[in-house]
Amino acid sequence: MPSGINDLIEHELASLGRAYSVGTLGAALDAAELCFEHDHPQPEWVRRALFDMAVCAITGDSKYKKWARRYRRDMIEFMRFEAVLEARGQCSDESRPIARRKQNNNTDGYRVAALILQGTDATGSQDSMERSYKKVRRAKRTAPLRYLVLSNFVQRLTGLHPEKDAQPLTSRRIRVWKQIRQVLATSRARRRAIGRAWPPAGRRAD
Repeated sequence: MPSGINDLIEHELASLGRAYSVGTLGAALDAAELCFEHDHPQPEWVRRALFDMAVCAITGDSKYKKWARRYRRDMIEFMRFEAVLEARGQCSDESRPIARRKQNNNTDGYRVAALILQGTDATGSQDSMERSYKKVRRAKRTAPLRYLVLSNFVQRLTGLHPEKDAQPLTSRRIRVWKQIRQVLATSRARRRAIGRAWPPAGRRAD
């Protein structure tokens, strides 16, 4: 195998090893599959992790099941976090003052994220988007590997497809963004109209 590919595999295995060491147990499955696909020797930590999985399966230990349930919740919240980031990038309005722009961008971002994720496993209300976004943002500062997307584990065992659901250029995504932009244009026009009409007649501005 070319040394360049070997280096890439070793780098990926090292990243997965760090994730496993801090509690992302499914990283061992991704690492084992990576080694199998490229006929690469399994690191010691992968062999030990697979043995541990086998022992847990035989003895009925629910350690991996509990982690899988938590990881599924983490991936749902991570999908919402990513949708909010995408929404904020699309919802910026440079014509507004910076302070008002930030406030309205946050509100628009949560509302738009809820629209983006309709029909996916991460669907939820605007409030759900806000809670998940803030939770992931806090957690990533201290435990960023908790939200590592494990393609093997996520797709086969949790039923989630965060990478597929996050693709911005699908036909459904384009239709959703057209609808969102119409909603945003209407709401911004209404806010600008309210701003021009303030203060009401007979009332002095502060």
